[in-house]
Amino acid sequence: MTRFARHIGLLIAALFLLLQGVASAHAGMNTLDHDHDGVACSVTVMAEDQAVAPEPVVIDTPIPAEQPAIAHTLPTAERVASRFEPRAPPPRGPPA
Repeated sequence: MTRFARHIGLLIAALFLLLQGVASAHAGMNTLDHDHDGVACSVTVMAEDQAVAPEPVVIDTPIPAEQPAIAHTLPTAERVASRFEPRAPPPRGPPA
């Protein structure tokens, strides 16, 4: 993202918040319902009964007892690696 695009996004967000603040301030200052070119301008609080969630069911889960650590023996390098048998390189033929 370029610096220019970041600044544009910031300006758009600031403009949005400014317009929301101005609209809320205008509607809050005018306590009487009024209209602008036939459109009602009012602030109403939407209050409805909210659904209440039931209390969560608490299930007691036992904490497992500590188990003793089991020491595993790891194979040594002699047992893991197969024995490497070096060999001579393949013979070369005469140049063609």
